[in-house]
Amino acid sequence: MNKDLYISVIFQGIRDAVSMDEKIVYKAFDWFGTNDFINVCQVAGLDHISLRESFLKLRSSDNPKQTSEDMISAIRGTVWQKQSGKELVLN
Repeated sequence: MNKDLYISVIFQGIRDAVSMDEKIVYKAFDWFGTNDFINVCQVAGLDHISLRESFLKLRSSDNPKQTSEDMISAIRGTVWQKQSGKELVLN
């Protein structure tokens, strides 16, 4: 399976969660609670619990669009670290 495709699906879900269209936002947040979301995260190699917690923070963010792009950047960094075999060490 192509992990990049599944990661792109997660990115689209994040962007949908901050859409101007309330129907798209509702569908995105609904999807975050499904087994499909869990499966997509597993194939992508990402922790669904952490992602769900981050998604919930989008609703209370002062700047949801920026927060969503920050989330996507953080996920890209995590994926890069996993692919390159590097681990982030925080002191």
